[in-house]
Amino acid sequence: MGPVLFTHDEVRKAVDGDDPQERIANSTKSLDMIEETIRFLAAGHPNDVRAAAYIPPGVSHYSVGKARLQAHVATTVGDDSPMVCYVSVVGTGMTFHKNGVWRMVWDPNTLALLCMLPDYYVQPWAVGGHAGVATRWLARKDAKVLTIFGSSRHAYGALRANVGARSFDEVRIYSPTPENRKAFAEEVRRDFDLNVVASESPREAVEGADVISLASRSTPEDEPVLKAEWLSPGAHINTITYELGPDVIERARIVPQETEELRGLKWEPFSSRLNAGEIPKLGPDMQSILTSNTTARASEDEITLYLANSSVVHSVPIAQWIYEEGRAKGLGQEFDVG
Repeated sequence: MGPVLFTHDEVRKAVDGDDPQERIANSTKSLDMIEETIRFLAAGHPNDVRAAAYIPPGVSHYSVGKARLQAHVATTVGDDSPMVCYVSVVGTGMTFHKNGVWRMVWDPNTLALLCMLPDYYVQPWAVGGHAGVATRWLARKDAKVLTIFGSSRHAYGALRANVGARSFDEVRIYSPTPENRKAFAEEVRRDFDLNVVASESPREAVEGADVISLASRSTPEDEPVLKAEWLSPGAHINTITYELGPDVIERARIVPQETEELRGLKWEPFSSRLNAGEIPKLGPDMQSILTSNTTARASEDEITLYLANSSVVHSVPIAQWIYEEGRAKGLGQEFDVG
């Protein structure tokens, strides 16, 4: 059997599910895989991850460059599972474009190419997934109101991961464009059969919420959309972008995935305060929480903030899962690499 090319629709058919119950069950399954992988890395296994990237001089991660090659090699969890390597290739004018990034999954035991997956639908599973693990471990047990900032594919990934982690009575959606938030709220309502509200303002979305996941398309230059004065005691926050102001950082306990990774993080105003030793409540990190089976909360009223600062390793089990599920369902088109 040769390598397989999966289209966007085939990735969705492989793992998204046909009804709300199956979608939530698949989300929970993805969180279990990512959580197991984090535990595996925390145990100090060798050769877990190797990452190398070529980015042309003067080109940022979010910019359009002539070319970028990222290669990640990781062992999957379990003695019987092969190592999986995936390579992301980004061409001119295609950075983060729907058709611009492909995951090429390899079996290093045989050096055989297994498949190519469109990153546009793969990445939100990984990016949202480890934030969902954080919700599972850091949100209060009685959390019932979820707020999602954003309406992009990553916002959808964050929503999917959170409902896979906990059962919510109400989901609030906020995006600055009214048409986008209403359309996204309807999509979530249809796909997950949830009680969804399209909030008219950030404050309306946040006040009284138990879990807030930030996944909008903000940049470091944008005004923070989340204010500490809106947060309820005991709220949990996940963020993958730049929506936070210094007031939230000062009030919350900061929980990174891995503490050592924070030193290379360029995420203001957090990075400057970290380097100056001005983060009042930092850690433990997610690896420590999972290996000790404890929560980071000092009390039920403490606000926790998970910095989703890395998703490289999480893509590996997700890519392998999509490949295996897709092949089991007869999806994908074999092609010749000769």
